[in-house]
Amino acid sequence: MSQHSVLVIVKVLVIIGVISLSAKLSAQTNNLDTTILRRKSSGGIATLASNNVDTKSEVDNTSRRRNKSVSQLDIPIFLMNPTSHEISAVEWSSIAKLWDRNTTYSDFLQLKEKEPSSITISDATIPFPPDKQILTFHHLMPKTASSTLRQSCQDAQRTSCGILPKSPNDKRPDGYMTWKRLQSVMNDCPSLRHVCVKADTQPLVKNYTLFHDTNVFLHLFPMRPYEEWVVSALKQVYFRDGEKGCEEEDALLNQCLPHKYELDISRYGKAAMSYWMKSYKHLRRKDGLGFEKHHWVLMYDYRYLHDTLRILNREYNVPLLEGTDVKKNSERHEGTCKDDVVMLQKFHDCFVGQLARFK
Repeated sequence: MSQHSVLVIVKVLVIIGVISLSAKLSAQTNNLDTTILRRKSSGGIATLASNNVDTKSEVDNTSRRRNKSVSQLDIPIFLMNPTSHEISAVEWSSIAKLWDRNTTYSDFLQLKEKEPSSITISDATIPFPPDKQILTFHHLMPKTASSTLRQSCQDAQRTSCGILPKSPNDKRPDGYMTWKRLQSVMNDCPSLRHVCVKADTQPLVKNYTLFHDTNVFLHLFPMRPYEEWVVSALKQVYFRDGEKGCEEEDALLNQCLPHKYELDISRYGKAAMSYWMKSYKHLRRKDGLGFEKHHWVLMYDYRYLHDTLRILNREYNVPLLEGTDVKKNSERHEGTCKDDVVMLQKFHDCFVGQLARFK
């Protein structure tokens, strides 16, 4: 081979190398441009496509782990921290075990420390199905802002469906007392997003799910400490009927009989939740796991009703309920039965032992 031929071959190889190198540089430049574009569209977060997939996968896995943990609870009760706005999940049996005459709502929030064997999930997510509307059930008990909620639910029925009270003095929303009437109201007024029910007379029934298969149900239960609730209930007796009512109540307590209105252990929060839980467990045994996905329970400090709804609206798009920022019946004259200390002790002696039986 001549020297001229060798030079020609070398030049050809050099040209091929330059072209190959240019192609590689062009490809890298395109990748860099794509990365920069992704940076701009993601608000300055510099991640490649593969990193985006990994990050999304990590978030999804975290969400699945969180919801899986909630699903491991037999009956999860969600708790709203009124200070941090964090939602946690606790087993109902742990709440029932801890709840006695001295328990406060803060004790539930600290249940992991007070009851180490309990399962407490911090920063929990209520696993609402994305394709369902949320219908909120307010389970009302005396002395837990029930007057405010009854008025708000009554106003919501009037606004949403034109349902008017049966009489000017009727302070209860339609369907408040019985599930059969409530079922009719829900069927006639599908736009209603908040329902108020009397907690000690309204069990959970399957008909709600059958009639509203596009909804998921959020059951809200207010919590007020037992000792504080009893004092307030006795004051209500005095407010309504004066000392005559106190004398009648004292005679009932001498026989360990409940009052016809507030001062009745079956209308305390733990008793009402226990009553509802029995119906929940019964339906779950009959209908299996699919039933559970329709019903979720959240307990809140009764003093923070409006704040709780506001946070649920922000985090889960739960519709607000007008009027919950107004405290009805909060402005009442001071006073209680003259023998209140003795009467309260009689009530405790008669009924406090029943608290442990509500599960």
